[in-house]
Amino acid sequence: MSEPIQKQPRFCPIPPPHIRALRLANGRYRINECGDLEKPCGACHEWWPADTEFYFGERNAPDGLSSACRACYLLRRYPERFPEVMGVAA
Repeated sequence: MSEPIQKQPRFCPIPPPHIRALRLANGRYRINECGDLEKPCGACHEWWPADTEFYFGERNAPDGLSSACRACYLLRRYPERFPEVMGVAA
């Protein structure tokens, strides 16, 4: 019998204090009612928790996360996988 697939735990990179303060001040981060840090997707402009459940990790980004959420990235990268979302007849 094979081992069950284990989901990788969420990773929430902690941005340096000066980046966090600057982005909170200019509206590119916010703290939600649960006290979690959120950031807006650069593509759909929805607010999502700033962790790897919603964003891909990006080593060269100042906050360690991609600018687009996972869903928007996948839609842009692989539009043929989602014809109903992209408005293309299958």
